[in-house]
Amino acid sequence: MELFKTSIEDKIEFRKHGGRYVRRSHNPETNVYVYERYNTDDKGTEYLSCLEVVKPKTVKQPDGTTVGVYPGDEDFGTYGKCVPIAWYTDRMVEFLVGNPDKWDTDSVHEFKKTLKPTEDDYLAISSNVFGRRLRK
Repeated sequence: MELFKTSIEDKIEFRKHGGRYVRRSHNPETNVYVYERYNTDDKGTEYLSCLEVVKPKTVKQPDGTTVGVYPGDEDFGTYGKCVPIAWYTDRMVEFLVGNPDKWDTDSVHEFKKTLKPTEDDYLAISSNVFGRRLRK
């Protein structure tokens, strides 16, 4: 698949597995990218399903040069994390982007244990604001 052969720097928006991916940000210090992943429900309505936090995987090109590419499915865990849309999403993404050396399962679980909902989080939960957010 061409997606996994071309530079991630060129991947602003793309489609794979029936979903649409849109780059949300890139942290040049840690070289971590955040993509919004949109799926479509049975009625054809597009919704934000998760945020994918990825580190480019270095691959060798036919001409001998190397390039950082979007990781394939088999590379997630090491080069990518899918963060579900929940009250802690932004804080989890911030942790992953700032700590690319702590993507192991234990570090992520330990960080998640420290998260406590804020008053705004409780308001969002009670009004059911997040979940299937529409994108126009």
